[in-house]
Amino acid sequence: PEYHSCCRTIKICFKFKPVDISMFSMFSASKRMWEQKVHHKTWRIRNSLINIDDKHIVYSTDYRVGEKGIVFYDVHKNVKKVYPYPRHITPEYHSCCRHEEKIYMINPDGSVMTFDIDSKQFVKISDTGNQQHIGQYSASFNIGDAFIHIVGGLHNKHHLIYCIRENRYLVGTNFVDKSIKNPCILVQQSKRRVFMFSGYAADIIFVGTIEESTSSRR
Repeated sequence: PEYHSCCRTIKICFKFKPVDISMFSMFSASKRMWEQKVHHKTWRIRNSLINIDDKHIVYSTDYRVGEKGIVFYDVHKNVKKVYPYPRHITPEYHSCCRHEEKIYMINPDGSVMTFDIDSKQFVKISDTGNQQHIGQYSASFNIGDAFIHIVGGLHNKHHLIYCIRENRYLVGTNFVDKSIKNPCILVQQSKRRVFMFSGYAADIIFVGTIEESTSSRR
């Protein structure tokens, strides 16, 4: 098997009240659970989809393929609107996440670009301090503060933190002796806890707590 999905069947006993199984009829095989919607134009979509007020799903493509921009998919009307990248905005094999009303795109070379959700304007941020060479296959996330957290990447072994207000990188935990590619991230925002499943060609799971002060992390 290669690039496959799988699951494991286990037997677990709990003490619950009996349940009428008819309640699960909505999942009957005779009904269509998945409905195909409007097509996108490329498989090179960053794997961090962004929900805007339960009205739009936003995704970012690489700049040379597919829609070549930021795409807003209207979940009610089944239509999409594309905001093409200007010539100076060149995300490719990047990661992205949302902070407040902006989407931050982190390129493999550590350069940072933003897209304003309200004004629909792109900005390429210059003169970034301590810029890091991250490489392809990174992931980024935000937990509600003024920092973008970056993990993974072909050339990155650390938990990197981009400080929005100071426009500079901080270097945090060294995870392993080799890079982590395309990690899967789940954030428990209320607990400031992050789960990282380490992605390609690795079998490590990390659990981290992001502390209030960026000078003290674990």
